[in-house]
Amino acid sequence: MAGRISSLNASEKKFIDDAIAESERVKGKSLNGTERKSVLSRAREQILSQRKAESAKKEREAERHANEFTWNKPKPLRR
Repeated sequence: MAGRISSLNASEKKFIDDAIAESERVKGKSLNGTERKSVLSRAREQILSQRKAESAKKEREAERHANEFTWNKPKPLRR
């Protein structure tokens, strides 16, 4: 179960709002407290999972870039 997230960006806020709106649409009326909490908890877990996946992807990309790039001193021109 995910706890409170200290900072959310605009797309994450929209994701949470959309999750609540979708749940209310499926139910046909507004959610009660426990239902709202369960939807928010599930949305937070998905956001944290997405953040973890993005950080792993960035780490792999940086590692790949470090492996590809090796600086060599240029050879001087011979005349």
